[in-house]
Amino acid sequence: MKKPLQIYLNGLLVILLILSTICSKTKRVEQEFRVGLIAPITGKLEGIGTSVLEGARLAVDEKNSNGGIEVEGIRYKVVTVIKDCQDLPECAVSVAQELINRENVSAIIGPPISGLAIPVGKIASRAFVPMITQMATHPDVTRGTRCVFRVCFTDDFQGKIMARFVREELDARSAAVLFDIACPYNRGIAQIFKQSFEEFGGKVVAFEMYTTREDDFIDQLVRIRKSGPDVLFLPNYPYDIILQMEQIRELGLKTQIIGSDTMSFRNLEDIPCIEGAFFSTHYSNEIPSQKVKELFSTYQSAFGRMPTIGVVLTYDSFGLLFRAIESQNSIDPELICKGLAEIEGYEGVSGVISFSGSPDPEKSVVILHVKNGRFRYYTQIKP
Repeated sequence: MKKPLQIYLNGLLVILLILSTICSKTKRVEQEFRVGLIAPITGKLEGIGTSVLEGARLAVDEKNSNGGIEVEGIRYKVVTVIKDCQDLPECAVSVAQELINRENVSAIIGPPISGLAIPVGKIASRAFVPMITQMATHPDVTRGTRCVFRVCFTDDFQGKIMARFVREELDARSAAVLFDIACPYNRGIAQIFKQSFEEFGGKVVAFEMYTTREDDFIDQLVRIRKSGPDVLFLPNYPYDIILQMEQIRELGLKTQIIGSDTMSFRNLEDIPCIEGAFFSTHYSNEIPSQKVKELFSTYQSAFGRMPTIGVVLTYDSFGLLFRAIESQNSIDPELICKGLAEIEGYEGVSGVISFSGSPDPEKSVVILHVKNGRFRYYTQIKP
């Protein structure tokens, strides 16, 4: 009797082990790491939103095709929970709260611009959910927050670099500025540029303002034309710049146009309108880097065009998030924050990124020149 019983028990043990293995594997497959993605998918900034979605898709597909995230022996599939904030701060706040309270995301990527990222950063900070913004350069985005990071340089740094560039490289003695006073990004960088340009010995002869959704800039441009500047700085969003350039040509205003990172247009057909302009940005397809070549090739295969800065910085944002998780071997939000703060020498597509305990990275500024309807690499300025 003992022999049949022993055989029965041994068989039962084997079955239990098989079931345990199956359940364990099933459990691993079901594990998800949920990341909130906030972007202006509709509205005037939909081009930026599209770039964000494309960059996220590349980063997440790449990670999941390589097995996802592994933490303490368990593999997690990366899942993006996408929310459209429509270029409205109140909408950005609402979807951020939904991501944190209902969707239970472990981290947030975006929003990509300052006017949206500033209020969302406060919510993420209170909830202690890691947040990485791609292109929100205003200092207030990370100021006084907990676990809010950016992958781009700040307006203060960008404004100073452009002031120095036009004063020293272009030998400009006078400058005019036209900017949206209601937008934190435009206003902040315009003020820094003015202050820095004058510190470098130049003179700002016209400092003209308008408010969001205005489309007639003739009065401001007439005053700028009368002031006779060597350069005209347009730290505005693409839809405004395109209208402004049309009206600049109508008035016959001939001066060197300069811009900031928002001049990196996504639509190639819009580039000729800023022919001859110089602007600061985070990346160039012409930078000799293996990372750049790999992303360029992957993106062209997927979408049939060149990647924009929104694509690149979103891709790098996810890369930094994954690096932080791997370095801490944890998906705990507090440890992810710790991992992000400790990142040193991360080789992203947009350059080498280090946080060194700060929410703002140390990285170079790229200057591009619009020549023959193309963005051409001009120089790179280090911190």
